Formats: sequence, C-alpha cells, structure tokens
Amino acid sequence: GQRVGRATVAVAVDPARRKVTVTGKSSTKSVTDRFRFDEVVKLLLLHTYDRDEELLPANRQHERWSVLFVLKDRTIPLSTNLYASKEQALREANRIQPLLNVDISDSPDEGLVHLTQTGRTVDAVTALRRQQPGMTLRQAKEIVDHVTSRRTPPL
Repeated sequence: GQRVGRATVAVAVDPARRKVTVTGKSSTKSVTDRFRFDEVVKLLLLHTYDRDEELLPANRQHERWSVLFVLKDRTIPLSTNLYASKEQALREANRIQPLLNVDISDSPDEGLVHLTQTGRTVDAVTALRRQQPGMTLRQAKEIVDHVTSRRTPPL
C-alpha cells in the first residue's frame, strides 16, 4: 500500500479472476471496494492543486495528480497518493492499464465533473481558474454551479 498522512490504500489485482480489490484504511475506519475488470470504464488522471499558506502568494498552489478507476456508477481512487506531476500519475496508470484494457483519460472536463459530483467545489473552481487564466472567481463558480445542477450520472 501507499501511505499519505493517516490514510493507506492497498490495491490487489487478481488477473485470474479478473477482479480488483481496493482497501482504504485510516485510523478510524476501513473501506473495501471490489469490482470486476469489465466494470472499469476508464482510468482518469485527476488534476488538482494543493495550497500552502506559508509560502509567498505566487508559490502557494502546487499542482497535484491522482489516478481514479472510473466505473459505470462510481469512481474509486487507485491510491491516496497525490503525484507532483502528470508523468508520475501516468506511470502509475500505465502499470494497471494493460490488465484492464481501458483508456486513460486526462480530460479537464471529466475531472471537473468528477470534482463537482464528489462535492469538491473549491477544487473544481481552482482547477478551472488555473486551466483558463483570466477567468474570474465568479465565472468559475457559475460554471461549477451549472455542472453541479445538471446532476449528470458519474463519468
């Protein structure tokens, strides 16, 4: 498993049974998701930003990437590890992609939908403004509110 803070994620891939088991553990709970290879629609590289208030304003936001299993009805993180670069996240996705035989997507639109559907409004607004320099906070919030109100099913 990979450890970040207090959370650990262990991913077990069983090629013979064509199943994946993802177990997330923290100091207070454990959650296990099991799914078949054929339930995975794609792998999504999710682009977000961390904020460090102790740095100068120009340097406060740090790019972060994560990898998600996208199933028909939900998304499941491949790990809790936030990668510092897209290349690192892509390397992780490429390790499992051949077994699943699915596409790897880095679509900003799909990432925005995922963030809004999982209640991560601040992350969605931040990502949108970073993708489109010059966009105001109000414009980004209106777009995120529109995506949220559509109530589209998960990716």
